[in-house]
Amino acid sequence: MGIRLRLILLYLVIGIALLAGAGCSSGKEPQEAEADDAQGKYSLEYIQESLKSDKNAADISWSKNKSRVAFFKNTEDYEVQMYLWNVGEARENKVAGASGNLYDLKWSPDSRFVTVNEGTSTVYETLIIDPDNLTIADKIVNAGGPVWSPDSARLAFAVLNNKKPIVAVEWDGTCDLVIYDLKTKNADVILAAENDFYYSPKSWDKGGLRYEKCYFDDRKPEVLIHQEGSQGKTGSNSSPSFTNAYNISTQTYTDQQVNIEVEIKYPVITKMQNKDIENRINSIIENKFGLHDEPTETGDETFKETLNVNYEVKRRTENALSLRIFFSAYMEGAAHPSNFIEGLTINLKTGKELQLQDLFAQGVDYKSILDPILKEKVNKLDYELFEEFKGIEDKQGFYLTDTALVIYYQEYVYTPHAVGPLEFEIDLNEIDCLIE
Repeated sequence: MGIRLRLILLYLVIGIALLAGAGCSSGKEPQEAEADDAQGKYSLEYIQESLKSDKNAADISWSKNKSRVAFFKNTEDYEVQMYLWNVGEARENKVAGASGNLYDLKWSPDSRFVTVNEGTSTVYETLIIDPDNLTIADKIVNAGGPVWSPDSARLAFAVLNNKKPIVAVEWDGTCDLVIYDLKTKNADVILAAENDFYYSPKSWDKGGLRYEKCYFDDRKPEVLIHQEGSQGKTGSNSSPSFTNAYNISTQTYTDQQVNIEVEIKYPVITKMQNKDIENRINSIIENKFGLHDEPTETGDETFKETLNVNYEVKRRTENALSLRIFFSAYMEGAAHPSNFIEGLTINLKTGKELQLQDLFAQGVDYKSILDPILKEKVNKLDYELFEEFKGIEDKQGFYLTDTALVIYYQEYVYTPHAVGPLEFEIDLNEIDCLIE
């Protein structure tokens, strides 16, 4: 693909027609029918519309199974009160004791519990809410978290110890990695920090608990994995660091023609055990970054274009690598450059590029899962989009971070150049049970 054609393709937009689902009916007992009537009258759609029209409702967060929703309302004392509303019920319910400087609602994967943080400093209190009883099941003082386990039985936190950091920070200590058991209400230190570093939990899936070991000096943070069965009372981690499973280095490709100047910074993967997969991955990267594109010359020396390409590593694990690639094309005399982003997520076990549907179990209607989450985020934007939001596209752009699935749309699809591409982060805990 020529460079000029690539620049033109920066503005191409792919539309999508939304799929409609079909319902079914069956004969039911009178009690079941009454329950169905209530579910129908006070349905998910009814609650969504009610909350949308309630200007005081904020930070609306639906449970994974869409059976209930948590949200905040401001009180007369300028505090925040937490509410829960179950599908099939006529009104919301106040959660007793859940008020103050509240933020960051996180549902457990099984929709059984929801957490909320309270406080204003870097050390805060996490409230574990039991929606069935509208009560606070427990409270944990911490400086990082919570992160839910895939089975919804545990939570990971960064909890302060009494070891004075080697540099002046807001904390009085450093942070241990702690796992809290919801059934026993025990909080065990899995990894104990020292005065020159601290731990911070990031995400938790079937592969283990991903966390960072962060230093108070100039050493770079380490991304590590804690796997089941590797913890002790005081904590020791025998699981390997996935950052050492392969190397990522940056190389620069440059090309200068009469009309076009190109500079492309791109990653190169080395030190993988399987060299066939390593070569396959590097070939995918080269094609995605446009290293083999042929420049298109016009013969007109007054016509000048530049193309700069760079990238960020957004997620790096043993099994997957996800990049955010940034293209910036500038035509001399234009008011501003044309910017374009691309996500690239690769399965490191197969050496294949992943599409959005590949993240979900076969047969899962991922569009119907993601569209309501995205539309809720659109409603919270403090600016208007160019046109009505259409949801997930057929060839939807995305990338992964340690904690989120990021869905993006190019600038000028919904947003102007001044805003840039439209990007939505969806917490992996919201969809973890559906991702393979």
